[in-house]
Amino acid sequence: LLAHGGLIPYALSLAVNTAYFFFIVMACSLMAAYLLLLLFEYRERRTALSGALGAVAALYALYVAALVANLFTGCIFRIDEGGGYVRGPLVNLGYGVLILDTLLVGVVYLRNRSSAMPHVARVIKTLPFFVLLVFFLQIKSPSMPLGGLLTAVVNLILFINFQNQKLSHDALTQLGNRAAFFAELAALLRRGESAHVVLLSLKHFEQVNRAFSHRCGDAFLCRVARYLDGVSQQGRAYRYGNVEFALIREDAGGEEACRFMQSLRSEEHTSELQSRP
Repeated sequence: LLAHGGLIPYALSLAVNTAYFFFIVMACSLMAAYLLLLLFEYRERRTALSGALGAVAALYALYVAALVANLFTGCIFRIDEGGGYVRGPLVNLGYGVLILDTLLVGVVYLRNRSSAMPHVARVIKTLPFFVLLVFFLQIKSPSMPLGGLLTAVVNLILFINFQNQKLSHDALTQLGNRAAFFAELAALLRRGESAHVVLLSLKHFEQVNRAFSHRCGDAFLCRVARYLDGVSQQGRAYRYGNVEFALIREDAGGEEACRFMQSLRSEEHTSELQSRP
């Protein structure tokens, strides 16, 4: 479009360039929101999360408003009479939004770094360098549209790092595995928070495999995993071993912990587990 603007209808050129700015910044804002969600994945501070996500949304809304204004003012870019692309004084506004999003994620990370999982921390420590590098290159070479390159690099970093996250999940039940269990315990210790840890073992499980096949045994393990993952809104379930599971729950006092343990042993919960599809 930049090289052959005169051969493209004005309306099409304006629409495509506007869409480019719109989606590039949207992708970066979504990635910032995704990182914020991961930072609070194991925490209950929903107010702080809502505030951070609201700030990301507000920045993007302001940028969209600037894009709409650009259609009338050309403050970001305009298409001249010959169909050529002309940069406006606010052409790098999208990079400003990206830098502010990066700073926001960085500040939230610094305030909650004790609870950040290792793969999330690696991404947050890596991304700012690439953002600043691409921004510097864009300032030095304004004729080169590097927004797409930035988005591709960020996606590549996210892909590589979060592929490692799969190593902390059990392939059958999709719960966290033993490594994730100990990582969460370590995060609790770093934060100085107390919690209740419940370990459960399925006795005589081999009889299920013998009587109904290993396929049915796997299905039963998945049902147990879904049950444990949903039995407590303040807890998180893990597959600790072959037929061992673990629950980490927020410390709500000894009496509440005793009530929870009694509820796990109750016939009501046992029948609920048996009746789940």
